[in-house]
Amino acid sequence: MVYKRTAPLIKTTLKVHIDTGASNFYMSKRCLNMLGLTAIPRRVYFAYEGSHHLESGPVYETGNDTFDIVMGRDMMSHYRCVIDYEKLKMYFHVGKRVIKANLYT
Repeated sequence: MVYKRTAPLIKTTLKVHIDTGASNFYMSKRCLNMLGLTAIPRRVYFAYEGSHHLESGPVYETGNDTFDIVMGRDMMSHYRCVIDYEKLKMYFHVGKRVIKANLYT
């Protein structure tokens, strides 16, 4: 049997750095504190459009608090992510669905 602990939804803005040069998914100590966590989780889930979600690979702690989360190639390649720099959009492929995320500079 598998038990999943779900953190409550927190209405705050997280600074996510999209880094195609980083190979993993990172979380800052500041982000841990904002989410009320005491340790780095094994994986992070992003809920989109009801039952659809994105799941990170293993999570590592980043050494600074410039960004709350650094999304690296592991997650982007898993979901065949396409970045449209002109439209400032990211597209993640989940099965037959495409999940769109807005980018902000």
